[in-house]
Amino acid sequence: MTYPSSDNGELPRPTGTPAHTAYARLMARCARLDFDDMTPIDYAEFVEDLPTDEFMALIAMHDEYRNREGDAEPLETAWLVERGDSPVSMPLYFTLAVDPLGVWTADSEEALRFAREIDAAGFARTLPVGSRVCEHAWG
Repeated sequence: MTYPSSDNGELPRPTGTPAHTAYARLMARCARLDFDDMTPIDYAEFVEDLPTDEFMALIAMHDEYRNREGDAEPLETAWLVERGDSPVSMPLYFTLAVDPLGVWTADSEEALRFAREIDAAGFARTLPVGSRVCEHAWG
């Protein structure tokens, strides 16, 4: 069984959480799933359907996992411009890394990053092809 984390490592039970609480129910629910085969959309649906207390347990587990010393790099977020006709599940991102005039890439690491949504949207309106802006996170 794998656990719902970015590196498939086991998420710890939040400190001081009794085993009979939402944490235990969440872990029982997770035991029936294979997170390796989940798409981001599948995972979003899984999280969306969680009862509130189990959702809060999941957030606490992620927070504790991320806050362990040396375990995770700081989370970085940015707004990216995605090509409008690319599938949401496999978007193409606008980049200047390959060509100074701009091209599209499947690698979000190479994408042109904006700190604010309004700036990304303003830039997207200047492109000759339809596009959308989405917030991405790395960490």
